[in-house]
This record gives sequence, structure tokens and C-alpha cells, in this order.
Amino acid sequence: MKLQRIYLDTSVFGGCFEPEFAPWSTGLLRDIENGLFRATTSEIIAIEIDAGAPVIVKEKFSRFLQICSPEIILASDEVLTLVDAYVD
Repeated sequence: MKLQRIYLDTSVFGGCFEPEFAPWSTGLLRDIENGLFRATTSEIIAIEIDAGAPVIVKEKFSRFLQICSPEIILASDEVLTLVDAYVD
């Protein structure tokens, strides 16, 4: 059976450290680690976390990459243009 893919953005990793969201964020990451889902994230998320996330979020993301080996969607020129437009 093919695993359902779930796209993870910065809010999932940051949510692990927010009391309101921690049960869901940590539960989702645990389910992925246990092989219930296939994680997908993007190069953009990695850049966002590296550039502005607190150290504990950076460490959580780094450990997650090592443990789960998620699919990483690379940033194309179109994606970067969209990101710039969104930020502006």
C-alpha cells in the first residue's frame, strides 16, 4: 500500500514548541517517524527555518531530516518568483 504524502511547512516544526499546537505537531512527526505517512517538505522551508527560526526549531528540523529522509521539493525559478511576490 502506498503511503499518504504529507507536506510539512515551518508551522509543524515550530508548533512542537507551542503548547496550543504541540500535541498535533509532535504527534504528526511521530506518526511519520513510525512509517504511517511519507513526509514531503521543500527547499524553501529549509531556507525559512535556517534564516529565521529559533535554535530549538532548527535542531528539530535537522533531526527530522536525518531520521525521516523526507522528499525535498526543489525551488524552481517560478517558485522563487512566487515566494518573492508573496513576501512583498
